[in-house]
Amino acid sequence: MEEKTPFWERPAVRTLIIFVAMVVAYLVLGMWVDAGITTKTAEQIDADRILSSLFDAFFCIVGVGLWAVFFSQFILPVRKIKQRAEIFDRFTTYITGGHGPAIFVENGNIRASAGETSRKGPGLMWLDSASAALLRRPTNYTRTIGPGVHFTKKDEYIAATTALFPSILTFGPGEGEDPFKIAKDDPKYDEVQRHHWETRALTRDAIEVGASIAVIFRIRAEASEADKQRGDGCIGASRFGFDETNTGSYIRECISKDAKIDQPVWSTLPAQMAVDVWREYLSRFRLEQLFEIKEEKADGSVITYLQFISEMVKKRLTEASVPRLNDFGEASAETLPSPEFKRLSEMGVKVVNVNFKRLIFKPEVEEKFISQWTTLWMKNAQKEREFIEKARRLQVEKGRMDALVNFANLAGKDFSKFTPRNKDEALYFLVNATTREVISKYISQIGKTGVDTLTDMKRWLQDKTQ
Repeated sequence: MEEKTPFWERPAVRTLIIFVAMVVAYLVLGMWVDAGITTKTAEQIDADRILSSLFDAFFCIVGVGLWAVFFSQFILPVRKIKQRAEIFDRFTTYITGGHGPAIFVENGNIRASAGETSRKGPGLMWLDSASAALLRRPTNYTRTIGPGVHFTKKDEYIAATTALFPSILTFGPGEGEDPFKIAKDDPKYDEVQRHHWETRALTRDAIEVGASIAVIFRIRAEASEADKQRGDGCIGASRFGFDETNTGSYIRECISKDAKIDQPVWSTLPAQMAVDVWREYLSRFRLEQLFEIKEEKADGSVITYLQFISEMVKKRLTEASVPRLNDFGEASAETLPSPEFKRLSEMGVKVVNVNFKRLIFKPEVEEKFISQWTTLWMKNAQKEREFIEKARRLQVEKGRMDALVNFANLAGKDFSKFTPRNKDEALYFLVNATTREVISKYISQIGKTGVDTLTDMKRWLQDKTQ
C-alpha cells in the first residue's frame, strides 16, 4: 500500500505557508515604516496603506509569475514555444503538488525518486540517447518516445523501457563449461547441462554436438533524408538509431513474451532462431564433413562445411532470401524467402552478427578427431617432403643444364670468328675463351698463381698449334 505524505510536508502546503508568511512580514514591515515617518491623518494613512498594499501585491504576484516563467526555461533543454509552455505548466503543477512523474531514463533504466512513478498527474520524462520507452494508459498503449524531453499527460505512464544500443545474447555452454566431462555430483552440473541443451544438435550420422552461439542484434533504424542532411551521424536524435515504429513493435513483443518490465526489456527470440537454424543445417551433414574443405577461393583461402553452416545461419537472420539446401547440404541456384528475417523485421529487430564461439564434442569423438588429424598430418607432411625433394632435384638438374648451356656459349665465342684448322687449334679456341672469361670475372678468387697457370697452359697450346 502506498504511504501518504504527511499534510505539513506536502509541496502545496509548504509553498502556501511560505507565501502567507512573506505577505504578513511585508504588511507588518510596511505598517511599521508608515507609522514612523508619515505626517498624514489617520484616515489618509489607512487609505494610502490599502492602496499601496494592493499595488504591491499586484506587482508581487505578476513578478513571481514572470520570474517563474523565466527560470523554468532553464530546468530542461527545451527549444520550441510549445515545449516552453509545457515546462512552465509542469513547474507550476509541481509547486502546487498536482504534478505527475518526473523521470530520467538512462541506458533504458528508470532513475526516479521514491513514489515518483506512481503519480498520475501531468509529468515529464527525459531520456538519454541510448533509451526509448513505450507509454500507456490503464486501458491502452499511447505512444513510443525516444531520446529527448517528453511531456506526459494525466494518467499516462511508462509501460516498459529498452536500450537502443546493440544487445549480445549467448546461448550454450560458457567458458570452461564442458557438459560431457563434468561430474554429476558437481554443484554446477544441472546448470551446465541446461546450457548444453540450449544448443544441443545432432549431425546426419546422429553424433551429438554442443555449441556456444552469440547473436548481436539491435532495434532496426534506417536514416531518413533529414538525418542524412543533418550529417551528425544520428538517426532519430540518437547516435544508436531510433525508429518510433520499430521500437514500439519491439517493446510490445517483449511485453507479450512476459519480459520483466522493471528493467530494460530485451528479447531472446533472435538467439532462439539462430539455434533452431543451426540444428536444421547441422542435421544435413555428417560429422566428418564439418572440417572438410567445401570450396577454395581465388586468394588461396578455403571454406570448410562448418564455416558454410555458420554463414548460412547468419544469412537466414540477416537476408530476405537465402540459397536452398537439399537434404545433404548441397546448395542450389534456387533461393527461398527467409521466415526468420521476415519475423524479425516485423518485430523491428536487425541482427548484426552471429558468432559460433566454440563447438563441444564427446571425449571419444575428440580422440577420434585427434587421431585422424595426426595421421592425416603425417601423411601430408610426408607428401610435402616428397614434393619438396622432387622440386629440389628438378632445380638441380635445371641449374646443371643452364650451366652447360652457358659454358658452351662462352667457350664457343671464338668459333664464330675463326674456323679451326685442326683439333689442336679447336682446343686452343676453347681454352682461350674460357681462360679469358675466368680471369676477367674470378681473378680475385684464383689469385696470381691461378692466372699464371692458365696463361702458361694457353701459351703451350698456342705454341703447339703453330
